Amino acid sequence: MGCKVLVTVGTTSFDALIKAVDNPATQMELKRLGYTDICYQVGTSSLKIRNKILRTRVVPFEHDFETLLKKSELIISHMGGGTIIDVFRLRKKAIFVPNPDVSGNHQVQLFRIMDSRFTATLETLQGKIAMATETPGDFFAKILPPIPFNHAMENMLSQ
Repeated sequence: MGCKVLVTVGTTSFDALIKAVDNPATQMELKRLGYTDICYQVGTSSLKIRNKILRTRVVPFEHDFETLLKKSELIISHMGGGTIIDVFRLRKKAIFVPNPDVSGNHQVQLFRIMDSRFTATLETLQGKIAMATETPGDFFAKILPPIPFNHAMENMLSQ
């Protein structure tokens, strides 16, 4: 098996992120970096993947998301709280992109506080791929003081 990239948008849709990865320049950059396989977890989107420079798999929603994460070497993701927690815990290379269309604008708020090594906008995503950095473990330990509130916050965002 070759190197795997996972593009995940959660349970909703984020067509702009899928399109940003499904473009020839981004695909060629991934290939140049040695990636050979890509899986798009597209949520409720009906968008068709057009570029298949890498071996491509598309799933609407993956019930065994943990296994999918473990098998991937690079995660390109929306900024959903649960996904961020899982990716950090597994110490995966990751780039998180906020979806401005989700209710409550919480992804944009997370984008503002998260270390820029792990974030990109749709416009900067392609340039950040080569600099993707392994996540350092517990996300909340990096941004919140060590108090019981952390566990409550983590549980809330994981749901």
